[in-house]
Amino acid sequence: MTARRSPDAHVDYGPPRYGHFRAASHWMLAGAVIAMLISGFLLVAPMAESDPAKVAVVGMHMIIGLTIALFC
Repeated sequence: MTARRSPDAHVDYGPPRYGHFRAASHWMLAGAVIAMLISGFLLVAPMAESDPAKVAVVGMHMIIGLTIALFC
């Protein structure tokens, strides 16, 4: 027969898998990727192909995307 633990007993699962910095940076990068997807659909997609401003917007979008990719 096994002994029953009281519901108030503390169970030690060991140290946490990831620290606060890694968890925070994970969610910041996830937010940046989602923001880039949204900006791509809302800012870049509706612009006409012949619009000269689209080149600048796509260029900035690519630079920011590559910067995010370097941190992943």
